[in-house]
Amino acid sequence: MFCQEQKVAESLTTPSIHSLEKFKSALKRRIQLRVPKDVELIDRLNIYVTGGDIHECLWHWSCYSHFSYNSRIERLEQKGSNVKKAFNT
Repeated sequence: MFCQEQKVAESLTTPSIHSLEKFKSALKRRIQLRVPKDVELIDRLNIYVTGGDIHECLWHWSCYSHFSYNSRIERLEQKGSNVKKAFNT
């Protein structure tokens, strides 16, 4: 798997085991959220994770950090929770 972003100023890196685990955890949380604008990306990434190719990947640190940033995921979870509450009332 290779990062699809074209970033001239930032080189691709091989993730550590810790980074891979954090990425997998973030992916699971994002799968549950199903944010419409991210569905295609998440589905594509999930194919790599479930297919076992995740250990042979290269990515930009900034792309990885944006995807796995815990505070961002928590905000998305909160937003989703608020939407569900609005529909249930």
